[in-house]
Amino acid sequence: MNTGKNSLINRLLAGVVYLFLCTSLYGQDCFSIKTAQSKIIVSPGGNIDFPNNGETINLACTKSVNNFSIIVDFHFNMESYFENTVQMIATLMHKGSIYIMVYNKADNSFKLLNDLPNLGEGNFLFTVTATNCATGGSPCNNCTISHSFDIEYIQDTSFAVSITTNPTPPILDCFPNSSITLTGTPPPNNSFKTQWARLVNNEFVIIIGATNNTFTVTQAATYQYTLTGPGGCIASSIITVSPPQLPKVAVIPDTQKLNSCTQEIKGIDIGNFGGNPANIEYAWTASNNGVINSGANTPNPVVGAPGTYTVVVSRKDNGCTATAAATVVLGDIQIVSIDVSKTPDNGQLDCRFSSILLKATANLSSDPSGFTYLWSTGATSPEINVDLPGVYSVTATAALNGCQGTRATTITKDVTKPILSIQSIRDTVCAGESVNLIATAQESGLYKWDDNTAGNVYNATPATDGDNWYTVTVTATDNGCTNSASKAIVRIPIPEVLCADLTLTVENGGRLSLDCHAGADEMIWITTTANVRDMPPLGGGPVQDQLFSLIEGRTPGTVLYYFYAKNQGCTSDRAEVLVEVLPKSTDGIFIPELITPNGDGLNDIWGIVLTDDIQNPEAYQLTLFSRNGAKVYSSTLATPFNAYDYPDGVYYYVITKPNGGDINGAVTILRRQ
Repeated sequence: MNTGKNSLINRLLAGVVYLFLCTSLYGQDCFSIKTAQSKIIVSPGGNIDFPNNGETINLACTKSVNNFSIIVDFHFNMESYFENTVQMIATLMHKGSIYIMVYNKADNSFKLLNDLPNLGEGNFLFTVTATNCATGGSPCNNCTISHSFDIEYIQDTSFAVSITTNPTPPILDCFPNSSITLTGTPPPNNSFKTQWARLVNNEFVIIIGATNNTFTVTQAATYQYTLTGPGGCIASSIITVSPPQLPKVAVIPDTQKLNSCTQEIKGIDIGNFGGNPANIEYAWTASNNGVINSGANTPNPVVGAPGTYTVVVSRKDNGCTATAAATVVLGDIQIVSIDVSKTPDNGQLDCRFSSILLKATANLSSDPSGFTYLWSTGATSPEINVDLPGVYSVTATAALNGCQGTRATTITKDVTKPILSIQSIRDTVCAGESVNLIATAQESGLYKWDDNTAGNVYNATPATDGDNWYTVTVTATDNGCTNSASKAIVRIPIPEVLCADLTLTVENGGRLSLDCHAGADEMIWITTTANVRDMPPLGGGPVQDQLFSLIEGRTPGTVLYYFYAKNQGCTSDRAEVLVEVLPKSTDGIFIPELITPNGDGLNDIWGIVLTDDIQNPEAYQLTLFSRNGAKVYSSTLATPFNAYDYPDGVYYYVITKPNGGDINGAVTILRRQ
């Protein structure tokens, strides 16, 4: 095959055709819209003709614009050229929204992707474009066409609405939750709004929220359903929902005489019962000592005593009722009357009474007569004991005339335990402390605690560490039933401070640790000092390596520690530790150089202190001399020296040790300090 030659021929032929088209068709439109074949798709009613560009068409307000069928006409056999070389697209712009239209090559038509129910009135602008078309190189001079028109809605003279009901006819009944469902004609399209209204004082008032075509009502009234659409379209319909149809009843005459032991009540008159006597039900009740012997569910009950007799008639079809009453008075007959007594008289079974004694006493209205008795339990004696709640009735028959009387009484039962609780302001105490427990029951009653203490308030003083339980029992006044409640009060163990030594000595300038501890509990301490400098007034925890320095180095000083232990809110008894701070010692003897016997409790005596190594202070001889050398005092160190008997001044002492050695020095007595 000579493919090169064929290809060249084909290109030459194409050029000739293109040249012919350009010379013969240049300046012509490539495509346009065939308005005669294009359609507007509406419902109901099918399609309507496509208007010319710029025209306005009127559309009945009940119709809905769903889609369009736009037919494109390609001029001068250009259809093949555009379909094979360019892409055709179309858009619709309406009310600010742009919709894509799909091209169907088979019939050169454009349609929306999906039906869009009721696009509404307004302007419709269609644009059809050949996307790859360029007028400079195409055989015709347009790549885009536009077409627009307006749609306006107008009144549809045949537009009307109606209302159907369920049930039909729309009459309410007397059963619970009675209602009628009203259904109006659905809107022809979504441009319409629905609204229900109710007639109030000769004016229809809009019902808020009733904007569906279906509305359920529970109130008898006249209702209006309205559809409002574009172009002034409006249609409405009304319907009346009727109230329930009540029966009518009367007893004529309403006062009747009892002339025999038993007789029927006559003269009941029934109306508006639905036309069928079987549609009516009867329910008679007796009061004011009346007795119904039989026929309580019939129009004419048989009664056996004067009293008031009330009938309730009910329509089966709609549940509606009506009431009437008849008074029966004593005629030419002696009647039986019965009194039923109860022991206890409140007729209540409870925690105190497991049975109730019922006693029937019958009397004839005038002449005396003997009686036989028949209880609803089957018993035939005048007295019975019952142990179950319920209604008990007794019938007495007079031996004189066979007339009967009936009396019923109700027995109740209440064995409900009182609801009981115990409250306190706190649940933990320290040893020796108390807390009030308050018992509260919803019912009135008598309270007793486990130690027989009466009253609802109890002062609890726990006797042991840990949980201490307290129980109270309340007996209800109304039914004698009891209930108990318990509560635990926790006594916290007493904390304790333990000290190895309660009295310690240390030389001036020395350091000392106090062996005191409180176990796992917190320990705090407070100090009182005399002639000791720079001591902290209080602190916590153990005392370790404390420095003790005298203010006046010639006289002893003291530091008294008060130790306390604390745990969950409780504090221990205090432990006291006395630390004596002594001047420097001489051969194991601490000899103060100053005595101030002024009664202030400090250095009032000559506090000579012997160390623990010296076991026999009576072996040490003490001799005092005045500054003139006169001997003024002599004794052993086992006897304290009383400075109150000596005047102020400087005295010289000699302490003779057991081994013969002497300790010499001076001491000053000075009351002016």
